[in-house]
Amino acid sequence: MVGGRVLGGRLVIGLAQGVALFLLFRAADLKLWPATDPQVLAPVALVCLFVPLIALAGWPGLRLRTLLSWAAVAALILAGVALHDVTWHDAAGEVSYRAPALVFFCAAGLFIAQALIAAGDAERRIIARYPACFDAAWKLGVQAVLTVAFTGAFWLILWLGSGLFDLIGLEAFGETIGEAWFWIPATTLAIAAALHVTDVQPAIVRGIRTLKLTLLSWLLPVLTGIVLVFLASLPFTGLAPLWATKAATPILLAVMGGLVLLINAAYQDGGAEQRMPRLMRFAMAAAALALLPLVAIGIYGLGLRVGQHGWTAERIWAAAAVALAATYAAGYAWGLARSGLLLRQLETTNLAAALGTLAILLALFTPIADPARLAVASQIGRFTSGAVAWADIDLRYLRFDGGRYGQAALERLMAEATDPAVLRDIETALAAKSRYDIAVKGTAKPAPPSAEALRANLTLHPPGAEMPADFPLTGWGAEIDRLGCLSKVPAACDVFLMDLNGDGAAEIILADRDSLGSVVFTRRDGRWLVAGFLDGLVSCKPSIAAMKEGKARAAPSPWSELSAGGQTFALTEPGRASCY
Repeated sequence: MVGGRVLGGRLVIGLAQGVALFLLFRAADLKLWPATDPQVLAPVALVCLFVPLIALAGWPGLRLRTLLSWAAVAALILAGVALHDVTWHDAAGEVSYRAPALVFFCAAGLFIAQALIAAGDAERRIIARYPACFDAAWKLGVQAVLTVAFTGAFWLILWLGSGLFDLIGLEAFGETIGEAWFWIPATTLAIAAALHVTDVQPAIVRGIRTLKLTLLSWLLPVLTGIVLVFLASLPFTGLAPLWATKAATPILLAVMGGLVLLINAAYQDGGAEQRMPRLMRFAMAAAALALLPLVAIGIYGLGLRVGQHGWTAERIWAAAAVALAATYAAGYAWGLARSGLLLRQLETTNLAAALGTLAILLALFTPIADPARLAVASQIGRFTSGAVAWADIDLRYLRFDGGRYGQAALERLMAEATDPAVLRDIETALAAKSRYDIAVKGTAKPAPPSAEALRANLTLHPPGAEMPADFPLTGWGAEIDRLGCLSKVPAACDVFLMDLNGDGAAEIILADRDSLGSVVFTRRDGRWLVAGFLDGLVSCKPSIAAMKEGKARAAPSPWSELSAGGQTFALTEPGRASCY
């Protein structure tokens, strides 16, 4: 009975989450409140996405008082960081490009916090002993992986069922599972059911965890050997090839993360170290020591880039990751010095790193250490101190990547600037609707190609044909956004002159070989205008070949167009929609 009540309760939570998310989705689709107010929508959406998962994972394992308190605190934090994220972007209303990162790191932070709280509640301590934290974290991790796998399998079965019904002409099933009112609650219910099954079968979860960690631990000597050979090679190659890759810091961080993961896979909860093979002990010790030079290289490389170009949001994120890696490296080296191959202080280091990760994430997604704020302050400070010239200031970054901090900084500079060139650049940046309206370093936008340069892009058919003298090659703007040959060089278009409307004058067909777009121009009232588009023409090689050979003709349609609601629709007969 207790298990049935727990399952029922979890399914109710899952269904309630699904209904809430569907209502938000529907409001966004219909442009209704709260979707019309991002400062309400973002916090509500993030809370509805994560707080039910906290309840599903924590009930009934956590005491009710602990669960309710933790859910309330998590909801406040989630609402706060979401509100900060939507108010981060500038007054032009650009959508925050950090939203996917926000969701990912909220999931990571909540995972860490949930494991620490579950372990602490089980032992009635603020910070539980390491074995309890280890057990809670890895149980939650295995549950998450199995839940994702179960939900994926659930949808695979539904899609297979849809395919079966489609075979006999019953498409209602497939249409139903594709509706938001079905797939959103169905997904949350599947997640709730998977979390329940994995929670009531702890022996299975523990067995999978043990097998996974054992397999991972035997990869530690492999990765450690590779890293040691890499470090031994550096005195002979130097660091220059490393910096030339432009991706040294991310690769080093990934390697350090792999070493930390595999060290912990081998150590587990610390209870099996006495039975650990000697090879594994030496691999753990070597990996712990190898972290130190890797961290040193990462710090040195990051320092070089910051010294040359100042802080950017990406470098601030990298600095946070390097600081976390340094915590592991220093803690593991200290543990090796204190307890030798037993590496006992690893436990203290892991707990400190977990708490440090939560603090770092909270700082980075709030005004405390917002990467955009710190990066803008760094770039502006370099200019005002004279370290860089105005021509080296990246106005694109300040205007569109710096969010409201960048906009405020530009407005302050405009109020203080006396140089006409600086004022002109700032005014252009503040008025820009797109980052491409601003040159990379505040200089004028490059001049568009000349008509003569664009003429070289065109290949007329048949050979010897001439472009009408009054056809303008420049000045079309967004009307021909699918044609590169009238906006940039080099580009390539085939040009065909054909009378398509029967008025005795030839239209111009431009077929772009790169974008695969085809535009028809016609002359009306003494002006050349865009008549329409021939979608699919360029990708149909037999048709293009026939046109080049002069074997194309205008084919009048036997069907009139349909006009309804201010829109016009052309009928395409069966068998004529694709290229054969």
